[in-house]
Amino acid sequence: MKLLFTLPGSETKESTVGDSNFQEHYPSVNRSMNWRAMKPYIRQATEDVIVYISAKFYDKIEADYSDPAPSIPEMLAIREKLQDAIAYRAIYKAAPHLNVTIADMGVQQTSSENATSQPVTQWRYKALRKEAISEYYSKLDQALYQMEQHIDEPYLADFKASDAYKAHTTAFFRTTAVLSKYINVQRSRRTYIAMLPHLRRAEKDLRAIMCGPAFEEMKAYKIDAPAPDPVTVEHKGFEHLVDMCRHYLANQALVLGVPRLRVLVEDDGIKVVTETDGFDSKNPANKDMIRDFISRAQEDAYTYQKEILAHLSMNLDVFTTYRDHGHTESRVPGVISSPGDVGGIGIF
Repeated sequence: MKLLFTLPGSETKESTVGDSNFQEHYPSVNRSMNWRAMKPYIRQATEDVIVYISAKFYDKIEADYSDPAPSIPEMLAIREKLQDAIAYRAIYKAAPHLNVTIADMGVQQTSSENATSQPVTQWRYKALRKEAISEYYSKLDQALYQMEQHIDEPYLADFKASDAYKAHTTAFFRTTAVLSKYINVQRSRRTYIAMLPHLRRAEKDLRAIMCGPAFEEMKAYKIDAPAPDPVTVEHKGFEHLVDMCRHYLANQALVLGVPRLRVLVEDDGIKVVTETDGFDSKNPANKDMIRDFISRAQEDAYTYQKEILAHLSMNLDVFTTYRDHGHTESRVPGVISSPGDVGGIGIF
């Protein structure tokens, strides 16, 4: 695998990080650091990023990077964000290992020969890893969101055709941008992908609420298709129903997913993290924020559950499948089921 960081000539055992363009993306690294000491972590970080963009699209970016002809501005912007992400991820991975060696005598700590370097304090080391992983998440999410927003552009054809893009969708939420209209996921495709299993579980709950035939009819309706001209009563009815269902699904997915994911609550939204080094995730205040966040999501899910049933019941001439298969006069929700360790809200 070729890296997105290059040396001006052939790599030798004397090559340093300063000889490469790595410092353009992480300027705090020592220029005299041996390139081969850092290279394995860059490769591992690259492999972590490829999971989100596909190997084929990465190869396209690398080929574009190696091409002496200037890149189109959009590809250049994506590549630079991915280079930033890989650089910060590599630092996060490298930090615990660079002054440690495994030898016959066991695990040993190394130091500089002239004894001028001082070991970093524990709090500064934790802060370094926290900032590195935070920047990795931020830069990767920026790149992925830009790719989603321009998915139909020819230069993104390899990404669009890959499982890294196609496999991450549901009938109601096809992109991060759509989910972001209903819950604040910080425009993070990683968070969107992590929420998909819980969105699919929420769809099963919604199917039970509406009844199977009515749910399947709504899924078959052309969600997000252009409105007919003139706009029909049927289209208005289904459009409003889909919107309420998305509200329900998004909030129910939070109830189901947040207790099972590593999440940070930021700006009244969530961001999924895969590592929590340096994050004060055990802080009681953070736990209280998550608990309150889930409680609000439960209340909102229940509200939209009632509104969905009311909308169906008041428009039986439009929702004839629901009328024939699911409607009863006494069909009023009373309890929201939820994961075992979360609890539920009963309204009587």
